[in-house]
Amino acid sequence: MEITRREFLESSAALAAVPLLGNHSLGQDDYTDREKGTYAIVASEATARDWSSVVRDLERKYPGSILVKYKDSVNEIVDKVKEAKPRYMAYVAQLSEATPDKIKAASSASRVADAIFGVITGLDPSDASLLASFRGMTLRKALLKGDSAFLTYFPEGKYYSESRQKSWGQKSGRGAKIDDRMDGPADTTETLMREFGNCDYFMTSGHANHNIWESGFNYADGGMISQKGKIYAVDAARLQALKAGNKDANKVGKAWEVDSRNEKVWHAAGNCSIGQINGEDSMVPAAIRWLGVRHMFASLEPVISGGNFQGWGMWPYFRQGRLTMAEAAYAARKSMVYSQDCRRPFINESADSFAFYGDPGAPTRLSLDGTSEFNLKVYRREKGGEWEITAELGVNKPLRGYHLQRPVVIFPKNFAEVTLADASGVEKNRVGLTNGAAVIDLYKGNDRDPIEEGFKATVVVKAKEKK
Repeated sequence: MEITRREFLESSAALAAVPLLGNHSLGQDDYTDREKGTYAIVASEATARDWSSVVRDLERKYPGSILVKYKDSVNEIVDKVKEAKPRYMAYVAQLSEATPDKIKAASSASRVADAIFGVITGLDPSDASLLASFRGMTLRKALLKGDSAFLTYFPEGKYYSESRQKSWGQKSGRGAKIDDRMDGPADTTETLMREFGNCDYFMTSGHANHNIWESGFNYADGGMISQKGKIYAVDAARLQALKAGNKDANKVGKAWEVDSRNEKVWHAAGNCSIGQINGEDSMVPAAIRWLGVRHMFASLEPVISGGNFQGWGMWPYFRQGRLTMAEAAYAARKSMVYSQDCRRPFINESADSFAFYGDPGAPTRLSLDGTSEFNLKVYRREKGGEWEITAELGVNKPLRGYHLQRPVVIFPKNFAEVTLADASGVEKNRVGLTNGAAVIDLYKGNDRDPIEEGFKATVVVKAKEKK
């Protein structure tokens, strides 16, 4: 079921002003509300029965969570989750239920509920429990197959270029400069294999589909393939033979079985279709078992040239160090749908084209090295289900581009009614409200005109809980 853009952005009826008592200051990183009903577990009747251990893992982790079951189609849950208004929604799915169409249906239902969404799956219940029981982590050490830009924000890590052969670099600690070099391996496959065990954040771009990743973009490099629940790293010669359909490809070049089960997250920022699950040959379930992946943000579709709003768009929210990885994915989707509604800019991308694999409530955040580009302080007052939420935005560095110029305030829960009470520094008609968040639209219409350092804006929202 698709939610309309108008329905997504429409504010609820105005909230009558009432005196609100108590004041609690919090950053976005404190949104761990565990009240009854704030976490929904969605599963088919068969999965709730056959994978009951996975459901129990989540129920133990989130006391007061609600279990929403369906019989034949995930679309059956839409009205239930819309009524429940959970802050988080986990879709527990066996592989046959984790196909792109079914994940998109569950994702669409989460948008109707305005919930932060994640998929819990695996080759078997024990693998799915690795995601369900994961408690989150603080990310400090990156392994990037792209360029050096991401590495700036991490305390340490390494990058290997996807566009310039032999280009690589490393960062050795907080405040250190990146040491850029041109003496790296011509084929990075074996090097990446060794580095898997030394990172907690893995970022990739390059060509891909559901069971193959090419680590080079502008030059022939190796990559990874998945088959029958396992992952193999393959060098450039083997990869090219496989792509060419060479029947003797397994005799060409080299391959290594991957087994690097230290916990990490995989941000497949620029990869086409690598988030698709089409059975046990797909990359996602194999990465959960053999690569130690506990969160993965990946595309379910081919990435449109010039598009990929969510894949790359999650990063500007995540790198501020406040939002969890799941919250940053939620914020990127909020910003994208808002952009589609106002056509500034117009984006040709489905809101359900990316999947977040893992527990959406697990607090995985970046240990930011340096100063965030903007501060977003959120204050709340509540009495008897009536809320006043004040968000104060302060810009520390010039903000360029429509992601950074559209900060997203994530509310501590989904409300029944939300209205904008006041705004300064931003026009009221450029604050997009939903039951679970506010998009502060500062976008100037191009990437050259920044929001300057020192800029401030304040948004005040009044909200009412469901009775």
